[in-house]
Amino acid sequence: MFEYARKMLEKTYTGKCNIYGTELFTDENGITDEREGVLVKSNIPCFLSYESNPVIIQGNYGVATSTIVLFLSPDIEVPLNSEIEVTQNGITKKYKHSGEIAMYRTHQEITLDSERKT
Repeated sequence: MFEYARKMLEKTYTGKCNIYGTELFTDENGITDEREGVLVKSNIPCFLSYESNPVIIQGNYGVATSTIVLFLSPDIEVPLNSEIEVTQNGITKKYKHSGEIAMYRTHQEITLDSERKT
């Protein structure tokens, strides 16, 4: 039952994403350090969803915010604080993985930072 539901959900994945993280490396002097921005996984089917939140009033102005959620296969491991580049509907943007992963049998949902680099 869950396999069928998972296959149907994955048919809605209209985007692709690349996941960038850190890796340990040892330099020529034998010093171990972390290298950031390393491509961990690429070309992963996904779906990016935007949910508008109520406008927050700050002083005389309202600030509109949104929650951005990435839907992926539950088989994909996404490290916390990784950078995720998503291409959907011909637009490519980078986001930060910013919260706990909601893991289900059919998919996972990852909250992304709404402040993104373009």
